[in-house]
Amino acid sequence: MTPQIAATGAHSVVTGIGGDEMVALSQEEYPHRAVGSMKDAGSLPWIGARVAQVAEFGDDGIAPPAGVNSMTLLSLESAAPVLLRAGLWPVHPFADEGVVALGEALPMDWRELKRLQRRRLTALGMGLEVTWPTERESFAEVVEAALVLHGTARLCSLT
Repeated sequence: MTPQIAATGAHSVVTGIGGDEMVALSQEEYPHRAVGSMKDAGSLPWIGARVAQVAEFGDDGIAPPAGVNSMTLLSLESAAPVLLRAGLWPVHPFADEGVVALGEALPMDWRELKRLQRRRLTALGMGLEVTWPTERESFAEVVEAALVLHGTARLCSLT
């Protein structure tokens, strides 16, 4: 789609990257296990002994956290090269620190299940198939299946 946008003479693209994360519930509001912990590094067969010994120090002396969610940053760094190569300047308003702060300041019941966005879509005349679709808006199941079906064998082959 990027080449088609560039062919119209566009110079920039405004994206929705960061919108979900902007209204996500915090760890305090919705406790969940953090992803990426190295606490059990010793039990991972593809991690060497030295990594297991120093894993607890992995966060020592690191840079301060970014003003936006790490998933938003990952999305930005994935999308930007494609757009820039096509001569399009990416604009991500939901990744602006002020907008992120606004999202975090909204009442929890507005952010939970993206209710604020759903209310806006309803006010614009969208039906339930758009505002509360029966299919989840997530690739979590696809990613999980890929990891279970292919990732485990690949990681085991690294030992």
